[in-house]
Amino acid sequence: MTEEEKKSLQATVAKWSRAFILERLNDVVDNEPCGDIPHERIENKILDEIDKCSDILKNDTILHGELDSNAKITHVKTIISEHEAQLKEAMNPDTYFDLMIAIKKAEKEIKWKNSKQGKLMSAIAEWVEKARSVVPNEIRDTIVIGRNLCDNAPCNILIGGYSDMMSIAELESFFMSLNPPIEPLFVFTTMKE
Repeated sequence: MTEEEKKSLQATVAKWSRAFILERLNDVVDNEPCGDIPHERIENKILDEIDKCSDILKNDTILHGELDSNAKITHVKTIISEHEAQLKEAMNPDTYFDLMIAIKKAEKEIKWKNSKQGKLMSAIAEWVEKARSVVPNEIRDTIVIGRNLCDNAPCNILIGGYSDMMSIAELESFFMSLNPPIEPLFVFTTMKE
């Protein structure tokens, strides 16, 4: 085998192993856009039944929107309470029960988002989006940033992949300079010393 053939074979093997590295990382990292976690809403089938009961409720934008604050939850509870008899009479009992469950789920979600873990998860999601946006174009397709889906602790960050342009120390330094809300787990390979 000539020297050129050896180099070609090594390059092919390196690409395979790098593709494998990225494939495995993508299997264990939440690589979807983080963005805002959607807020709880009352299902359309429930709202359709409510709308048939009252024009006041039909036109209530808070009832038909995202239940993303304690004030909105209080408003919905109040308006449902004011129309309780009318709703119970006109709605299917199962649908009315589903309405009460939806309100409780929204309350629980808001409580969680305001908890220490909820705030940390939100900070992690914001940081991951920021980090993804500032990765240099040259390595954007070879770096994976997100939460480790295999970890039982939901508050974590995993960053990995490969680069021939930056050393592992440079890659770690680059991401640490972005001030992550928690210490990330780094899984890099590089050809640069």
